[in-house]
Amino acid sequence: MKNTAFVSKALVAVALGAVVVTVAVKQIPRAEAMIPLAALEPATPEEIATTLHRCGLDPEGLATAGVQPAAVEAIVLNLRDQLVSDMQQLRELDVLQGRAAARVNQLRRQVQSGRASEEDVSALPQARIDHNNAQLGTTMFIGAAFQNACGDMSEDLLARLSIILENHDQKLPLQYLVTDRSDHDWKALREALAVERTALERGLEVDPRAVEILEAVRSEPDVMIATVNLETLLPAIESIWDGAVDEI
Repeated sequence: MKNTAFVSKALVAVALGAVVVTVAVKQIPRAEAMIPLAALEPATPEEIATTLHRCGLDPEGLATAGVQPAAVEAIVLNLRDQLVSDMQQLRELDVLQGRAAARVNQLRRQVQSGRASEEDVSALPQARIDHNNAQLGTTMFIGAAFQNACGDMSEDLLARLSIILENHDQKLPLQYLVTDRSDHDWKALREALAVERTALERGLEVDPRAVEILEAVRSEPDVMIATVNLETLLPAIESIWDGAVDEI
């Protein structure tokens, strides 16, 4: 597979290709009649848009990474071509993950309440394993979709997109996700942004400690480039992305 050197840690398992995804999915228990026959249909524009977001290939992510508007349509169409045959697999993986999560939550609540039977207590570890397996299958599918959608993209762009996707769980503006940080630094940045937002809403001065943290982060070269990319590329990318998805 091309350009795997800079793929994020979350996607490393995908480097072996779609065959690995198939094997991993086969190892996950399947429920009978998991998907009704009515759901056996091609991917809808909404499903393709959602999958692009899950891959970190939404307009904001593409713009932040510096993907040029001329490359956007091909990314959308590459993903569409994969989902022509694979959308049903992703639907089933999502159902598996949802059911596995519900089972873990049910058993955990029983155990925490003291009302669990011996069977419930002994079933909880396996339920957690099943949930982890289901998450792994979904993660590997999304990783393969990311690779297929990006096609022959340069390693530099792949690296930027991958690190943004890897840091998505930080729930911060995308321009701050373009570099790795320690847990301590993520926490400090999140708190500084919250302090700034509250102060601006109330017409107050921002705490000097928050200002110092934010000025340092916003002056980082990668963050500065990402901020400019987002401001300058997003309008054109949004237009092309929306048009390509709507035409599907």
